[in-house]
Amino acid sequence: MITINDTTLENLTAIYHMALGLERWFPNNNSAFAYGTRLCEETGELVEALLTVADKGLNAESKHHLVKEIEDVLQIITGALGIYGLNDRLPDTLARFAAAEPPQAVTKNDIIAVSVCSGQFADAINHMESQGIKKQKRGDTPDDRLLEKTHALIVRIVLFLQHYDLMDDLEKQIEADYLSLAQRGFIDLNG
Repeated sequence: MITINDTTLENLTAIYHMALGLERWFPNNNSAFAYGTRLCEETGELVEALLTVADKGLNAESKHHLVKEIEDVLQIITGALGIYGLNDRLPDTLARFAAAEPPQAVTKNDIIAVSVCSGQFADAINHMESQGIKKQKRGDTPDDRLLEKTHALIVRIVLFLQHYDLMDDLEKQIEADYLSLAQRGFIDLNG
């Protein structure tokens, strides 16, 4: 739960508002494919942060970096879903994804799975955009496929939030970044 000026929002709802705020701040290149390329960039940064933590352990600096990279990937996911009007079909809180996967030890294979799930999410965006062979290969239910791949990717991310006990840190980061976007005029706190 995120609290901004006595108003509470669920964490994924706040992240989606932040994605919209960033679209207002940077109005160019917010197409599905632009989101896809940003997802590739941010997933690479997330995987790099996860590998650093796996190799060197979690300290204050790597913890903050990891939380920021998770927040960035979640903003891209919700922003891309917003293009298709699918955010209302996504749970509004990461807690619903946490229940889908009990906390467990993570391995480097789990880090690889983040990349794989990210690629599958991008593939589902291509399907949404009816990219020829993708449409022929996958059939004609792209909304459900994109939501399925979204769910799989978020479950993978939540696995690391649980393993490293970062949910509170993520929510504090969301509150700070949400407020920063609001102070710059890119999120309306009144509506």
